[in-house]
Amino acid sequence: MKEALVFVGYLEEVFSECKNFDEFEIILIAEKQPQIKADIKLDKVFIVSDYTCKECISEVIDKINKEFKIRSIYANVEWAVNVCGYIRDKYNIEGIDEDTAILTRDKYKMKQRFHEGGIKTAEVSLLQEKEDARKFAEAYDFPVVVKPRNGSATVNTFLIKNESELDASLDRIGDALEKFIIESFNPGEEYHCDSIVVNGEVCFSSVGKYYTNCIDTVTTEKPVAAVIFPDTSNNHIVDKIKELNRKVIKVLGIKTSVCHLEVFENNGDLVVGEIASRLGGGPLIGRAIESAYGINMYKKFIELGLSEDLDVDISKHQYSGYVALPYKKGTIRKISQAEDFDEIKLDTIRINYKEGDVISQNRNTACRTGYAIVHGDSYDEVKDELIHIYTTFDLQMEEPKINLFSIF
Repeated sequence: MKEALVFVGYLEEVFSECKNFDEFEIILIAEKQPQIKADIKLDKVFIVSDYTCKECISEVIDKINKEFKIRSIYANVEWAVNVCGYIRDKYNIEGIDEDTAILTRDKYKMKQRFHEGGIKTAEVSLLQEKEDARKFAEAYDFPVVVKPRNGSATVNTFLIKNESELDASLDRIGDALEKFIIESFNPGEEYHCDSIVVNGEVCFSSVGKYYTNCIDTVTTEKPVAAVIFPDTSNNHIVDKIKELNRKVIKVLGIKTSVCHLEVFENNGDLVVGEIASRLGGGPLIGRAIESAYGINMYKKFIELGLSEDLDVDISKHQYSGYVALPYKKGTIRKISQAEDFDEIKLDTIRINYKEGDVISQNRNTACRTGYAIVHGDSYDEVKDELIHIYTTFDLQMEEPKINLFSIF
C-alpha cells in the first residue's frame, strides 16, 4: 500500500517542496480550495468545515486510510496543531501527541507550565466575567494584554493602557469572554527563535530581532520586519535566547517538531512570550533563515515527519531579514512592482496584489500585500534595507464612495 503525507492547512512554501517526495501521495485537508500553482505536487484535496473539528478530520483520515498508509500528518496552520496531535494519538502516527500540542496552543496552560518550570513569563489569568479583568489590571497595573486563549498571530489581541480601553475591549469581546485570557505586559524588545527539535534535543536554531514588537504593528503603521542573526554573529543576547529556547523545549516536553518561540529582552533580562510547535511566519521567517543559514525549513519540516536523521549542515553565514509589505483595507488604486527595488540586495520580493484588487481583512501580523527577503554584511545594513523597502513601497487606495442618500 502506498504511503501518504497528510497536511492540514495550505502553506505554499511547504507544498513547493513536496516534489522532492514523489514516492508519497501528497494529501491536503483544508477549509477551502486553495489556488495551486502548476509546479506544486498535490494529489488529493479534502475540504472540511473547521480545522479544529476532530470528528471532521477523523472522517477524512478514515477515507484516506482505505487507500493509503499515512506516514505523517503535518499542521501547516496554528489552528490545526491540536487536532493533528489528536489524530496522531488516535491512529498511532509518529509526532507530537495531543497533550504536548495543547501545551503549545493553550496560552494559559502554556504559561502555567512555564511558571512551574522556572521560566520567566507574563502573569496570566482566565476570564469568566468582566470583573476578573478589572481585578487583574488592579493587581498588575496597566498596560495589560487581552488575547484569545487559543489564538494565532495577533488576531483579536488587545494592548490595553487604561480602564476605558479595557471596558471597550471587553464590550467588543462580549459573550466570547471565556475564550480569552488576560496577561501582564512584557516590556522590552521582541525576538523570535525558530528551531528544529529531534528526540527532545535542539539540532538547529535561529534567532531574529523584530524591528517593532508584534503587538505594536497592529495599531501603528510600523512594519512586521525582523533581522536574522547568522551563527557567526557572536551576539550574547542571541546566545542567551538559544539557551532559553532549549530550556522551554525541555519544560514542555517537546520531542520532535519545528518550533517558533517569542522572547522579550529588557536590559539583558529575558521573558518568554509563547511558543508554537509549527513553522513560524508563513513564507517570511523560513525564507530568511534559508538566506542566512542555507537551511530550507520547509523541506526540513517535511523530512522531520519521516526520519530522525536530518542533515542540518549550515552552508551560509550572513545576516538576512524579512519585511511584510504595507497592507490597507480597501480597493487598490496603485501598488509598487518588484522591479522598483532592483538596486537592493534582494533574495526574494513577492507582491500578491495588483491594481483593482480589494483587501477586506482587518490588519494583523499575518496580513500583508507581499514580502521581501534581503541579505547583507551587518545587522544595521539589513535593517536599513528592510525599512527602505517598506517606506518606499507605494500602496494607494481608492477613496471610499459615499452614498449621498444614506446621509439624509
